[in-house]
Amino acid sequence: MDRVRKHLGLKLADLDDGSPDRGDPIQPPDPNCFATGPETDVHKALKAWVREHPEAFKAHRRFERGGTEQRLSSGDRLDVLFDNGRTQLAVEVKAKDAPDPEVQRGVYQCIKYRATLRAMPLAATMPPNAQAVRVLERKPCRDVVNLAMRLSVIIINVEELR
Repeated sequence: MDRVRKHLGLKLADLDDGSPDRGDPIQPPDPNCFATGPETDVHKALKAWVREHPEAFKAHRRFERGGTEQRLSSGDRLDVLFDNGRTQLAVEVKAKDAPDPEVQRGVYQCIKYRATLRAMPLAATMPPNAQAVRVLERKPCRDVVNLAMRLSVIIINVEELR
């Protein structure tokens, strides 16, 4: 590998020199601020709307009606899962009344769901093809947008879909 790099005149990336600029650190959410207890009616309504509108996610593939509370091999439950037999799309929803730390937590949930949905077929010697997106009913704060961009998580504002 080193011979190929030298032949092509490429240099090894030096991560200690401060480049590339990754921007300012983003504080993780405080786990003590996470929602506990039963789902709110607003959250249930948003999940139902997402489940019934697979056309809103056509940029990710074509799907039929989704399923809610689908359990993964990790034991996690997805808000909504679309599955067309070739690809899967996990949708993590947060209603408009969710506080910012809860919205930020959902970005991390998407990463976990995406990784798990890709690992499950790999364990069964099948090719993985899955994505996870975050659906919100309100505009996210700047830290959430920056975190999602940094971690390659797609945020969709449901108001733009309706």
